[in-house]
Amino acid sequence: MSEENLRYTIEHGIYGITSKQAEKLVQLVRVGDRIVVYVMKEDCKDLCESFAAVLEVVSDWRRSSKPTWPDEVRDNEVKYPWVVDVRVLVSGKVPINEVYGELSKIIPELEEIRAKLSRSGKPANFGTILRVYLNKEEKEGSAPHEVCELIMRRLMAGGGSVPKHKDVEDWLVEIGEVLGYYVKTEFERGGYRFDVVWWDSERDFRGERHPAAVFEVQHGGSLVEALARLKHALDRWNIYGLYLVITEEEDAERARRLVEPHLKGSFHELQGRLRIWTAKRVREIRDALAEYRDEVRELSTLRD
Repeated sequence: MSEENLRYTIEHGIYGITSKQAEKLVQLVRVGDRIVVYVMKEDCKDLCESFAAVLEVVSDWRRSSKPTWPDEVRDNEVKYPWVVDVRVLVSGKVPINEVYGELSKIIPELEEIRAKLSRSGKPANFGTILRVYLNKEEKEGSAPHEVCELIMRRLMAGGGSVPKHKDVEDWLVEIGEVLGYYVKTEFERGGYRFDVVWWDSERDFRGERHPAAVFEVQHGGSLVEALARLKHALDRWNIYGLYLVITEEEDAERARRLVEPHLKGSFHELQGRLRIWTAKRVREIRDALAEYRDEVRELSTLRD
């Protein structure tokens, strides 16, 4: 992808592909999938030959009939007639020379392609190597999941963005609704405001029955305040569905160690009742459910 088109994508939340790319990708890439963006060398300024973003697909593909991206408008030509809405999970800059060694371990074919291009006298830059790899018929235009995880970690380590509080709330809402729960965000009760709350049904919510689950998303605020809200939920409803989601940590064990001292002190009542998740886990659950959304919804209605 070109640098100027990437900036347009980030600003407007839309991603486009050519008709040739669409032959594979429109059927392959669906809601919940991720797109790793690599900026080519041509006409770039700051992000040349770097991984620059990981995008999440949030809509179905649709046709575009008018110039949209900067190069399309400039040439008055529709070059990317297939478009999809995306959410930016993380952006930044990871030069290819910093991760090529790790990538070649995940995808051994990269070195084979590089050697073959060099022997034939063709350019062996990473953009060309990547294009050859993705154009292999058996790959269907996709790359291993580990590539996305590697680039996300590197972008975040370089100052890229972590999931926002609202993003995680939205994922929890989506999970709850797919599973058939009645969901409310920013729910207030007894002087406390809870980030996301699930009830078994709207009837339970209207009848002021206890909820099935309460989620607090910890994103740069006070951990003590988040635990206090969950302690209040426990005191009020005596439920087991108590979840604390830590956004700044991807590793679940480190997230648990962050909270553990509090569970041995002021909030010991939550010990054994509180589940500690990471935003990464929430996103993975949402992604997994999104793939089989209709089937999960159908199965969840069997209890009605």
